Amino acid sequence: KNGGWIGIKWQYGIAYHKISSCHDYKRFSTQPSQESPQIWKISKMDDRFVFYFNGQVLDTVYFSESSSCERSWSGDVVSLVSFNPDHDTASKMYGRPTASIPTEKEWFEVERNERIKWDLETTPLAIKTEITNFQSRNVIFMDFDNVKNGGWIGIKWQYGVAYHKISSCHDYKRFSTQPSQESPQIWKISKMDDSFVFSLNGQVLDIVYFSESSSCERSWSGDVVSLVSFNPLDTVYFSESSSCKSSWSGDVVSLFSFNPDHDTASKMYGPPVPRIPTETEWFEVERNERIKWDLETTPLIIKTEITNFQSRNVIFMDFDNVKNGGWIG
Repeated sequence: KNGGWIGIKWQYGIAYHKISSCHDYKRFSTQPSQESPQIWKISKMDDRFVFYFNGQVLDTVYFSESSSCERSWSGDVVSLVSFNPDHDTASKMYGRPTASIPTEKEWFEVERNERIKWDLETTPLAIKTEITNFQSRNVIFMDFDNVKNGGWIGIKWQYGVAYHKISSCHDYKRFSTQPSQESPQIWKISKMDDSFVFSLNGQVLDIVYFSESSSCERSWSGDVVSLVSFNPLDTVYFSESSSCKSSWSGDVVSLFSFNPDHDTASKMYGPPVPRIPTETEWFEVERNERIKWDLETTPLIIKTEITNFQSRNVIFMDFDNVKNGGWIG
């Protein structure tokens, strides 16, 4: 209602975003590089917006940050969008993200318990599973070497609901956004400076911030993940005891392996391949033209090609049907 909008702007080399009814312009938590072209992606989840730039998560905005934000954006409210003719100076093309799947040559066959050198801080890990039974089973279970008392990440299905666990952070809990039960499944695990991001088939399922507990922050902050394996041990052999507090400090993780007993579905792994829509998949921007777009089901990718990163608005979108006037800048 009253015209919702989202805006993104550069000012003296710093990138900012604003969501109407939620907050004024504020710096992205992670600043994007000043490369060109720029592929922005805006995803609307059940309880938040997630902003991306050239495949990197820049910020997450939860509707719960204010009552006006929650009233304006909660629910299935975004289906039409337009590019503002006065403030949007840089948007050239728009389109829907296309799932990026490594080619056959880019996948590696899983060997459980084999130690794999993988720097998760610099390269997200894609894992391919092909399960069709979504009842009670572990599907991914990874051990990280050089971590005191055994660091690990697990993903499981239980009666059609998907869960994840990160040692030292939390017990198994439901993904905030539940994945579809389609096959094959392309999981992606990304480690940022302050969080893990879990995705399935191109959709963000959850973000786990290390700040959720002191033990989590001590364990995972910094450049600590470089080896991983898919683990044969079940979660019952691990506990979140006081000894976990000193488990993860420093550069301690450099190998991982695929667990032969509990990782039941991983078939291939590899780095996610950046995917930019082809020329035929882009749509030319017409400012003020009302565009039917269900942001709840389809994230929006916006291509800009600016080279001047000083004071200017680059993206400014108004949203129909948003209480109190929704927009993002």
